[in-house]
Amino acid sequence: MAEPTDKASPLGRRFAMGAAQVAILALLAWLAWWYVRGLDLELLRTRLEEIGAGYLVLMVAGLLARLPVWNARWLVGVRRAGLDARWWRSMGALAASMAVNSVTPTARVAGGLVRARFLAADTQRGFGVAYGTVLVDQFVHHAGVGIFSFVAVSSTVGHRIPRWVVVLTAVAAVACVLALWSSGRGSDGGSPGRLDRLVAAMRRRLEKQATRQPRLGAALSGGGDAIEIVSRLMRDPVVLGYGALYSAVFFALGGCVQWLACRALGLPVGFLEALAVVGIGGIAGVAAGTPGGAGGAEAGMIATLTLLGVSSVDATVAALLFRGLHYTVVLGVGLPFLAILEWSVRREA
Repeated sequence: MAEPTDKASPLGRRFAMGAAQVAILALLAWLAWWYVRGLDLELLRTRLEEIGAGYLVLMVAGLLARLPVWNARWLVGVRRAGLDARWWRSMGALAASMAVNSVTPTARVAGGLVRARFLAADTQRGFGVAYGTVLVDQFVHHAGVGIFSFVAVSSTVGHRIPRWVVVLTAVAAVACVLALWSSGRGSDGGSPGRLDRLVAAMRRRLEKQATRQPRLGAALSGGGDAIEIVSRLMRDPVVLGYGALYSAVFFALGGCVQWLACRALGLPVGFLEALAVVGIGGIAGVAAGTPGGAGGAEAGMIATLTLLGVSSVDATVAALLFRGLHYTVVLGVGLPFLAILEWSVRREA
């Protein structure tokens, strides 16, 4: 009688997660309807039309520049893992995964699998090794967002952002710092370190995932290799050091794009404040759990701009301008790469 219970438990968890995501999407949709209903849509359209083409070109250039920066950060881990990846293939794999992240409800899982699949095909190494580099890069990315968001928000608190916003952001930043700090502490012959326990938990999770989902079994069969790579790279000071450097540049480019959006609208928002807008939007997008952070990211950015004294219409235009161009770049670059690399992998198989 224990077998049906074991099988029903994962199904129940998946149903609960799906129901929670539907509930979040429904809540975000209702909040968006409630918010838009109170806006002057004619004024919003007018403000959008006032944005000059030069600003749009600079914003698109800034968003495009983030792709090679992210790719360079990922390649540090890839090379330290002993993989010889071609630059354009890793760039294509990254862009394709970002496009998948933007349209699938299992964003972080689906995008990571796509990126690892194309990297494994390019390097002719096992999927597990490639997936391990992706997991580390995802961790470094989210840790960087939390840390640099706190720095940006704390730098603007003396101006117009309430202290409670700083406190909430600090919680996320401290969690990221503690995770990074503990990741470098291995076991010293005594009890297992935090990273060791995390690695063991990840190994068990991958084994269960392979058992429950036979279609992913082949991909997840390299889970042991993935965990080994994660364990090694998370203790590598070169990966963590360059990860912090490239994450700072990536975050700064996002702040530049948001600052340009505010400049185009004539809003009194400085560069550090624009960084805070992007940071809180990123954290809110991750917390929402929606494809690409849709709804949550926009809400976080609009709320932050409003706290900075920007009108609701201008805050909406500035946030939607950033996010609209972000989706345009991600899908415009990522979808063609997805098609090209998928064709290339099938041809070489």
